[in-house]
Amino acid sequence: MLLVAKSLNEIYLFLDRKQIFFSIFIFILLRDIGLFGIFFWVEHFNQLIHLYREKEKIHREEMALFVEKQEFEKKFSRKKLFPHYFFNILEHITMESLANNKNHELMDKVKFVLYYFLVDAEKEKIELEKELAFYKYYIDLENFRHQEDISVKFNLIGLSEKFTIIPLLFEPLIGNALKYTNHDGTGWVDILVDAQQFPTLKFYCKNNYTLHSSNIASSENGLKIFEQRLELCYKNKHALNITQGGDLYEVTLSVEVI
Repeated sequence: MLLVAKSLNEIYLFLDRKQIFFSIFIFILLRDIGLFGIFFWVEHFNQLIHLYREKEKIHREEMALFVEKQEFEKKFSRKKLFPHYFFNILEHITMESLANNKNHELMDKVKFVLYYFLVDAEKEKIELEKELAFYKYYIDLENFRHQEDISVKFNLIGLSEKFTIIPLLFEPLIGNALKYTNHDGTGWVDILVDAQQFPTLKFYCKNNYTLHSSNIASSENGLKIFEQRLELCYKNKHALNITQGGDLYEVTLSVEVI
């Protein structure tokens, strides 16, 4: 009898130890799960805070870029209108009119270019088709103003109707090509606008030139302003390549308009 009772006590004691061990195991497991949950929540919360701060930083940078762009565009717009340019054009037209009364076409071009400078160029975006029309008239008036016969080829491939760009985007490049090409009757400028693959717009400009030391600083300053404007308006969405060698000057520009 005593032996049986002793055996039963050992069994109960063993069961109690198993229950205690199991209880401790469950406690440790629940504790670890709880600690892991707390750690995961804290880490997730920290990530949310970091993400929020990064988002705020990006937002502040975008706002700063927007303000900088607005200020730059205001300064740029004040330089868009060159009074002496129009005074010279009108003076030439007036002189021609004394002997020839057929200057209606020239006056229409002057009005178009002037309106573009004063009104359209102040818009944030402009239709590519209108921008290209401006350049064609601008080139015609430049040739008329200088009484020079610069050979200019201006071609478009693709559909311009899909594209809108910032006004006067290509003006510094075209203006430099016309200004620095040879002015001895042998000057030429080839311009190609590739609008085949929306939203990528490609611009090519090539001309012969004779670069004098007197116009190096002016050219570099104009290109610097042009590159700043590209960076502000098409940040990480443009590629500019300029090749200069011998008597040849080539510019390739690719812009994502969206």
